[in-house]
Amino acid sequence: MVKISDKAEQTLKQVNPVNELLNVTEGVISFAGGLPSSELVNHHNYVEILNRACLHANQSIFQYGQIEGDRELRGLISEWVGRYGINTSDSEVMITSGGTQAIELMTEFLIDPGDYIFVDQYSFVSAIEIFKSYKAKLIPVESDEDGIIIESLEEKLKKYHPKFLYIVTNYNNPTGYSLSKDRRKKIVNIMNEFDITIIEDDPYIELNYDAPFIKPIKSSGHPNVIYLSSFSKIISPGLRVGYIIAQEEIIRKVMKLKENKDVHTSNLSQFVVREILKDQFETYLDTVRRQYKAKREIMQHYLDLYLHTNVEYRSPKGGMFLWVLLKEEINVTELLNFTLKRGVTFIPGSVFCPEYNEGSGNYIRLNFTNPNPAQIKTGIERIGDCIKNMQDSFVTI
Repeated sequence: MVKISDKAEQTLKQVNPVNELLNVTEGVISFAGGLPSSELVNHHNYVEILNRACLHANQSIFQYGQIEGDRELRGLISEWVGRYGINTSDSEVMITSGGTQAIELMTEFLIDPGDYIFVDQYSFVSAIEIFKSYKAKLIPVESDEDGIIIESLEEKLKKYHPKFLYIVTNYNNPTGYSLSKDRRKKIVNIMNEFDITIIEDDPYIELNYDAPFIKPIKSSGHPNVIYLSSFSKIISPGLRVGYIIAQEEIIRKVMKLKENKDVHTSNLSQFVVREILKDQFETYLDTVRRQYKAKREIMQHYLDLYLHTNVEYRSPKGGMFLWVLLKEEINVTELLNFTLKRGVTFIPGSVFCPEYNEGSGNYIRLNFTNPNPAQIKTGIERIGDCIKNMQDSFVTI
């Protein structure tokens, strides 16, 4: 019988509830995934782009490429992030196969079993799973609508010395909240005092609807900040193109880890992203923001109409999600079982906590960017019906 490794055994035991619900697709209205709009994904003329790829000089796209990624694309990214206040060069950029690979590469680079990682009280579930697979000890830091609470961070830093703090600074998944400008400045001071590294994950920065985004912590120029992002949320998740921005010395070392995993990110995917970035990309993003803002307003309207006495939420200023608090007597797991029977999925808030069902409150996460307006109306109405039926059963009992 084949004997598998302890790490593989541990990974197989971990069940990602988000992926389980994402697999429920046929005939279902899904508020579960962090998916862009299918209409916007199809906005770009991929046939024309792929035709250009086939005519590419010497067909180099279809050969092996640079481990660190296509140089022209890295140069375009280094220019693009200048608008975020990040001063970098192509030698400090590495292309990855999606944002999740960027997280795993930095975890493998920095973490030994038993090391501490600080995470937001509610954090990206795939990052949590990756950290656990490397046997890190996760320490949640309390947060509110302005992001991580500085006093909680300082208190925990006096007890633990983490390898890094992992944080989604703009429009956090799942809450949609952003770390405030004032707290970003304080975190930079804390980095100096406690000598900690920050993994800043920022895939939603361009999805701002009510106000300009706040510049990333990376814009401070602090060498202890490693910046991750992805084109999955603003172009296409299927292309699997993300990136890391860090000191050149770090990039050179992480390149070896990348080489051992997949040699390099798909040249064809990099070519597609590169061509889109060069083709009125800012105009396209304006279209994305308008459509997503409208969908957010539609979902909030139907939440107020069908669930108004049973939920509380804050309108997120950007991102893809509404973070909705249900009344205490409504069991989220039971509600999900009912809504699945009605053809509607969502993600329970508990899965975004380092330890499931601890400190999660009675939250659910709803994606508003992928479903169309009719699906949003029908889906929220069905959730409301399920809650009413549950409450009626309480009265009967």
